[in-house]
Amino acid sequence: MSSERDALNGPDQNDDDASTASGNHGSRVGEVDEADVSLARRIAIRDVAALEAVYNRYSRPVYSLARRLLRDDETTVEVVQEVFMRLWTRADEFDSKRGRLLTWLLTITHHPSPCD
Repeated sequence: MSSERDALNGPDQNDDDASTASGNHGSRVGEVDEADVSLARRIAIRDVAALEAVYNRYSRPVYSLARRLLRDDETTVEVVQEVFMRLWTRADEFDSKRGRLLTWLLTITHHPSPCD
């Protein structure tokens, strides 16, 4: 990724790793994904590489949900950008005791805060 902004322009449709793109990377329901917890902590201290890793892991499911809800490509891309910007600015709000990082991102996608 050449910049943070490039990371927020929409999912990379050339990603051949379907398991990563779908968010299915080995954790089971109810399990804490320590990699996600670590990435969220790193994002909270402004680690761009951590944001890139989360974006690569979860942009496709975030995009898919937004697209299903909005049925408009341009607005979908804007929502994906907003979700990952919120992650960047509010990663410290993620609580792994309440759920997985993907669940948190999808909740933000489905119920965006009007303050963002």
